[in-house]
Parts: sequence; C-alpha cells; structure tokens
Amino acid sequence: MKKNQLIVFSRSIRFAFIVLVCAIGQLHAQAPQGVNYQAIARNPQGQELTNTALDVKYRLYSDAALTILVYEENTSVNTNAFGLFTSVIGQGTPVVGNFSTIPWGASAYWLNVQIKTTS
Repeated sequence: MKKNQLIVFSRSIRFAFIVLVCAIGQLHAQAPQGVNYQAIARNPQGQELTNTALDVKYRLYSDAALTILVYEENTSVNTNAFGLFTSVIGQGTPVVGNFSTIPWGASAYWLNVQIKTTS
C-alpha cells in the first residue's frame, strides 16, 4: 500500500468507527426517567410565595390547543426564601398515563403547570 492509500484507508476506518459508535448510542437510547423543572411561584399580584408548601399539577399535552392529554401527575413541593421550587416531572403521583411510555420522539409536547398553596 502506498502512503496516500494508507492515509485514505486510515480515515475511512476512523469514519466507520465514529458511525458505529453513534449507531450503538442510538440503539441504547432510553426515554427520560424524569424532566427537571424549576420555577418561581408567585401570587396573583406577582409577589413570590416564599417558604410556602405547594401542590403542583403537571399536565403534558400532545397538541398546542391543550386538548389531547398524554400525562398528568401531582406532587408536593416547598418554595425557598426566593419563591423557587424544583421537582422532577415523572416522579410525582401519576393521575393520567404512564411517564415511562410517553413516545417522546413521536411529536412535540406542551406542558401545563398549576400550583396551589396548601395552607
């Protein structure tokens, strides 16, 4: 093999290896076990709900008109001194659907979040 042929062959092998690694990565891809969510809770006047217990309802829809409900769950959280709360969608109490069976690649999804103070 000449030097130029060896360089081309070496590049071809590297390219094939990269394609193989990417393909294997796609085969082992998994649906998310949850989606991190973070927000600042505010009252109707726009003031932060600081150090407050909240009931949060997450709803996932498969259409922009919010008519096709795919998943719904409830969870409880507490805000911090700035009104910030965090949770993982998919790890609350399911009401409708199963988070692990959502076909994430099938379409876009719209999230509706509702909060209610528990006190």
